[in-house]
Amino acid sequence: TDLFIRLVEARCGAFGLELESPRNGAERGSQVSFSHPHGYQVMRALIERGVIGDFRAPTTVRFGFTPLYVGYRDVW
Repeated sequence: TDLFIRLVEARCGAFGLELESPRNGAERGSQVSFSHPHGYQVMRALIERGVIGDFRAPTTVRFGFTPLYVGYRDVW
């Protein structure tokens, strides 16, 4: 999840995504949440591109990572 956060912040930070999950991985677990004023539209666009995530009103987009079958290549 640390890699995912770094990638999102580096590549999408200028688009208004803000980390909601704890930055400390020990406090975060396997789920990462970001907020965006148009979170629903962001998640719909990601789903159309094959990215599996979840939306929680009003602004949260969530992503879950199961280490058993999600690897670095899936995140990258």
